[in-house]
Amino acid sequence: MLLKCKKDMKTKHQLELNTLIFFFMLGIGQLVPDTYFGNFMKLQQVLELLLFVPWSLSILWILKNIHHTIYRKIAVLFLTMFAVGYGMHTVANQLSSLPAERLLNDIIYFYDEILSHYIIWASYFGIIFFLIFFNNLKESIKEKDVLFTLVAISHGGLVALSCIEAQSVIILITYLLALGILPLLRKSFWRQLKISPIGNYYVISAITSVIILILWGIAFQGFPEPSTLGLIK
Repeated sequence: MLLKCKKDMKTKHQLELNTLIFFFMLGIGQLVPDTYFGNFMKLQQVLELLLFVPWSLSILWILKNIHHTIYRKIAVLFLTMFAVGYGMHTVANQLSSLPAERLLNDIIYFYDEILSHYIIWASYFGIIFFLIFFNNLKESIKEKDVLFTLVAISHGGLVALSCIEAQSVIILITYLLALGILPLLRKSFWRQLKISPIGNYYVISAITSVIILILWGIAFQGFPEPSTLGLIK
């Protein structure tokens, strides 16, 4: 009974914190001056993005209280839908409040081709990072699988070319550096890379990405998008 009371109190604190963050997310426009952060984003949008991360983490922590796995997954799906809708709202709200002298095409390009790509790929590599180093899988690689290797190589090639097209090479390089350095600092991470199927998969993928980045950089003296080179539409 005592343990249950402590758990209930912990949940109450989580809900209180989540509500407080949500309050600031929704009311931040009334609390900060109507000023621009850089050329294209309002300070309001920057703060909303910063607050959204701890808010969503808090929600995920609370969702652990849903004991049925299927219902918990459905709840996470709704959280994902909320994130997508919130992103759409943020951009649309920013566009609707543009002063007449600001170039609409410039800000659309910024959100569409720069900021959204950075957020998407940083989040994607964050997911992979935790999948590799913090999974609880007990299975290990027993023998080489040609199909498995080919799929991993395909993933690495797709990721590298997509990041080049998305002008997000710096995010990919940061992820690759972390993947290369962290196992040297902790033996348990190195073990994950050697025997875990997830570790094996993403190491093969990362090596492929590195090779493509090097070849692309040498061939084109940098990282121009495939679309600007006429390779894709």
